[in-house]
Amino acid sequence: MQPVALDKKNLQKFVAALLKLGKVRGPVLDGHTGEAVLDDLTPESPLFLDYANFKLPPKREFFPQCEAIGRFGADGLSPEPLIRERVTYFGLRPCDAKSLRYLDTIFTDAQFTDPWYHARRNDAVIVALACDSPAETCFCSSVNGDPASADGADVIACNLDDALVFEPVTGKGEEFL
Repeated sequence: MQPVALDKKNLQKFVAALLKLGKVRGPVLDGHTGEAVLDDLTPESPLFLDYANFKLPPKREFFPQCEAIGRFGADGLSPEPLIRERVTYFGLRPCDAKSLRYLDTIFTDAQFTDPWYHARRNDAVIVALACDSPAETCFCSSVNGDPASADGADVIACNLDDALVFEPVTGKGEEFL
C-alpha cells in the first residue's frame, strides 16, 4: 500500500472519522503543566504534535497500575469480564511504540498470557509519529531505535509542514488506512 497524505487542515475531520470506529487517544497540551499528555480526543481537541515525549509513558494504557481481575463474594471468587474496546492511539513517539513490543514479550508469551493486557493490545491501533526534531534528552538510538522507527507501530506518520504522511507497517495498519 502506498503512503497516504492528510492535509493538517483536515485533522478535526480525521479525528471525527476515527471516533466512529472507537475511542481515540492522542497528544494534547496540559494547561496546568504545559506538557504533552495522552488524552481522549474529540474533533475539537487541539492536537499537540510538537512535543518531545510524554511525561507518563503510554504503557499505562495497556498495563494499568491497578485493575480488578476478579471479585470475591458470598459465592466465592468470580472473574471480572474483559471489557473490549477499539482504541486508536494517535501520535505516540516511536520509542513508546517500540517499548510496547517489550511488554508484549512479557505479557503475551506462549506459556503465560495476561488476557487483559492481550485484549487491550489486540484492540489497539498504534499510529506512531516520527520525531522531526528529537529532544536533547532523547536516547532512542542508544537502545537500537531511531526517531522514525516503525517498530511496534501499526502505522508510522511523518509530520511535514502542512500535512501528515501515513505509511502502514502491519496488516492492521493497512486496514486502518
